[in-house]
Amino acid sequence: MGGVDNLFVKTQSGVRVALIAGLVTAVQVEADYDRTPAPGRRQTDRTFALTLGYRF
Repeated sequence: MGGVDNLFVKTQSGVRVALIAGLVTAVQVEADYDRTPAPGRRQTDRTFALTLGYRF
């Protein structure tokens, strides 16, 4: 069964900005926290992403 030792949190935040002529860009941060990770693993994992796209 789950308990406080099995705490896992997954977050995702970002912002999308319109540029010019239909171009958009987005910046995103994902962070995962595991209170009891597997041996040899970190408690917190972070991912940063920058994307560029076209909106039509």
